[in-house]
Amino acid sequence: MKYLLLIGFCLLAWAHPAQSRHQDLTILTREQGLGLMREMITAVIMQHEAEMEAFGSRLTDMQGVMQRLTIQAVLDLGKACPASSKLLTQLGLSMAGVNNNLAPAQREAVRAVAQAMCTELAATEVAKPFAQRPAAERLALYWAASAKQLLAHRAALVAAFGAGVVTSKPAKDQLWQYIDVQMFEECPAYTGQLRVDLGLEKQANSRAALPLEAIAPDPV
Repeated sequence: MKYLLLIGFCLLAWAHPAQSRHQDLTILTREQGLGLMREMITAVIMQHEAEMEAFGSRLTDMQGVMQRLTIQAVLDLGKACPASSKLLTQLGLSMAGVNNNLAPAQREAVRAVAQAMCTELAATEVAKPFAQRPAAERLALYWAASAKQLLAHRAALVAAFGAGVVTSKPAKDQLWQYIDVQMFEECPAYTGQLRVDLGLEKQANSRAALPLEAIAPDPV
């Protein structure tokens, strides 16, 4: 089913005027980009309504599965349809509020950490494919690699960003946004999967913090 959505996204992306191969997708605003993605997702689901209903009839948590399926299909879109990669990257930067105008020394320090992170995650494939590991295990590997590489590149990061980058939580959070963006360029498969895992974990934690009556199933 994910590949059905993915193929539909690609076909619509190729046909849509805003997705012309002659147009740079980075000129789209956040609102235009999000609107385009919503339009594409809705159109694909409508075109394959019967398949979606058959798929949904076998699920006990249709809403949760479809949410994850759609997120994963959109992430895979960047690999299957290169024309969409700039749009997805720009949307990610815009939605995160990341100012990616770094000084050369800062950019080099961020790139070094991102490349080391990607290399470390790739090394885990020897024991077991990263995508086949449970989400909790993938996140544990990510956090372990993060701590290791922050320590390994501490001197370069402090020289580029200042001491606050390892002592101030806001500065550290900003740094990891830069690293996440660079990782998406270096190893999109790992970074995309981790973004899904982190998003779903955050959503689950938010729901767990709510009173029981507040998380009742939505009415049909």
